[in-house]
Amino acid sequence: FLVKKNWYLAESRLKQGIALVNNARYKEAIPPLQSFIADNRKDNRLDEAIFWMSEAYYRSDMLNNSIDNYQSIIRRFPESKRIEEAYYGLGWSYFRLKRFKESSETFDNMIKAYPKSKFAVEVLARQGDGYYVLKQFSKAIDSYQKALKIDSKNEEALYCNYQICHAYYKMGSYEQAVTNLLNFVKKYPNSSYSDNALYLVGWIRFQQKNYHEAIQNFRFLMDAYPSSSLIVQARYTIGDSYYNLANFDAAIASYKEIVEKYPSSPLAPDALRSMQFCLEALGRTDEALRI
Repeated sequence: FLVKKNWYLAESRLKQGIALVNNARYKEAIPPLQSFIADNRKDNRLDEAIFWMSEAYYRSDMLNNSIDNYQSIIRRFPESKRIEEAYYGLGWSYFRLKRFKESSETFDNMIKAYPKSKFAVEVLARQGDGYYVLKQFSKAIDSYQKALKIDSKNEEALYCNYQICHAYYKMGSYEQAVTNLLNFVKKYPNSSYSDNALYLVGWIRFQQKNYHEAIQNFRFLMDAYPSSSLIVQARYTIGDSYYNLANFDAAIASYKEIVEKYPSSPLAPDALRSMQFCLEALGRTDEALRI
């Protein structure tokens, strides 16, 4: 009778902990799960209890604790049905702590063990993000491309496509970046990333001192996405492009539009100063002083 009573008590604690996690009462779930784990070291439900404990810690932002518990499942219960989810939670715990090397390695281990995981696209995208932050851009591109091979049509795929472009830019493969960015805009004109893609094309050309193409791309951005948050920055860089081409009148016109249309922009004071430089370059010093 006592054994049966203890079993029911343990079952009650486990069910209580799981129910609390499922009802987003994560910190409240920790004590009953801890109690179950402490008193039932040989129970065949121990991996389940540790998994839910890991989830409770993760959702409570106690990420070092979640790491310890996810690792415990992987290490102690290699046959558990929770291994895949433990890898997933462990990788995300590392990722949220900005321990990108460990997160990328964990996600890599997960994909190798579970190549058809329902989390595969998301995991590969986050692995790519980890490598990107670590400035391992070739590895980032590889991860993003693997994600696209699995599913090239969801929102995560759009993100991966854009990140591939950005990774090429960061690694200095500018022409490859430009090609990919323009293809991205052509393929996904309504994407939330498309205005960023066009801006980056213009910025690459500006950095290459190809000012005519920079102007062309920034104007394309302004025409195609007139409500973009990058409009002022694009207009300002058009002004800088004209300035570098010694077309000071055109530069003044571009800077003036910022001052008149976007007076509260952080770039408005810079635009005013740039107008002064242009006027001085044209020998119109008196006008420059009046600004």
